[in-house]
Amino acid sequence: MFPETADIERRSVSQDDEGGIEETWSAFLSDIPSQFAPLQGGGAGNTEARTGDGEFVHAQTQVILQGDHEVTEQDRCLTRGQVFDIIGVQRDSYALVTVLNLELRERDTEDSS
Repeated sequence: MFPETADIERRSVSQDDEGGIEETWSAFLSDIPSQFAPLQGGGAGNTEARTGDGEFVHAQTQVILQGDHEVTEQDRCLTRGQVFDIIGVQRDSYALVTVLNLELRERDTEDSS
């Protein structure tokens, strides 16, 4: 039932020596048994929309993680060789699975504004 694995990374923010903000991501959970669950419309890649900050949302999908995990929308999910933003977390009442609603985003490198 869980033929794949997923990793969860957690973000930390710190201030550098010049007062700027540095964002780093580090492993929080690794090799969680998972099942990729494409949304209606045939899977990841079903939408593409430009956001206000020069990014494109390429897909919205779900990953079902085996077990109950303390994942939040501030974390991100790595599965199938891609990095997804977590936009929602659902847990079942029996602590059997954690369902992550995900978005795949890509920076618009041609946007000069």
